[in-house]
Amino acid sequence: MILPQDAILVNQFTGEVIGTYPKGADLCCKSLEERERSSFYAARDRLGFDPRYRTFDGDVEHGSFTWFRCEAGEPLNLPIGNADLVRLFLLSTYASYKGKLVASNKKPLGIQEYAGIFRVSYGVAAETLSRLEEANMIRRESGVYWINQKVFCRGKLSTRWAGRVGKAEATTVRIYHEQFRWLYDNCERQRAGRLSYVIKLIPYLRRDMNAVCAYPMCPELWDAEPQTVTRAAKLIGVDSSHSRQFKNAIDEMTLILSDGSPAVAQVQMDGMPEDKRYLVVNPHLIYGGTEFDAVDDLIGGGYEKEGGVPDSEENNTGVC
Repeated sequence: MILPQDAILVNQFTGEVIGTYPKGADLCCKSLEERERSSFYAARDRLGFDPRYRTFDGDVEHGSFTWFRCEAGEPLNLPIGNADLVRLFLLSTYASYKGKLVASNKKPLGIQEYAGIFRVSYGVAAETLSRLEEANMIRRESGVYWINQKVFCRGKLSTRWAGRVGKAEATTVRIYHEQFRWLYDNCERQRAGRLSYVIKLIPYLRRDMNAVCAYPMCPELWDAEPQTVTRAAKLIGVDSSHSRQFKNAIDEMTLILSDGSPAVAQVQMDGMPEDKRYLVVNPHLIYGGTEFDAVDDLIGGGYEKEGGVPDSEENNTGVC
């Protein structure tokens, strides 16, 4: 039943006003528990609820996110250049739960809006979208663009996706919307180049501590081979002539998040040589594990104290 005007809900025994209904509200016969449950899921879905948390208080601490899936320990095999790679990930933060690329008001984006998001001209935006479409990363239907949901997924994972999570060959991470957008908008120079290096580190992220490792699926940290800056550059295919560019791109003082923390930090780790510092990606930006606070502490305390995540905290057995 749709209410024709505003109404109040009164306890028929005491006469106490216990609620109000605005005009146009849809009245249905549900128990209080059912209404609360419906409200919970509706609010959760609107905010892009992070499944790390078992409780829900009306907000999501680390923001909305989109899932990204690739092969673990293998270079990203996406047939696009660095600039297009970063813009593709930027577009993933505008994907709806069904894969449609939309603005915050759920209105489909036009090329003029894409130009504003990319901070480029109309022509460059159109060329970027065309290349991404040719690479099968997005598709256009009736003037609306959709992202490839075999690679990016918003909301609850499908049965097929969920069935691969935790498998030896699969890496599934969350791309946090607000932080990624903030980085894209606030890198002073070489925006696409800098972020493309961070994206290329994703297949090598170890789930428990977000560390860049040559063999991220190995259970023991030593066997996983955490990577220093120099070794990580070689791992993702950066030749020696561009190694300085890579180091500058992920420098802790230049590529920083909105809270001032580095997008990629260099930290010491328990059980590894004390004279080495290893790369860890900030979990507020990209993360695939469940020990969020431990990784956060590892980065936050990495500058003042030695050591890293204790062995007792290295207990994540799969990607969420």
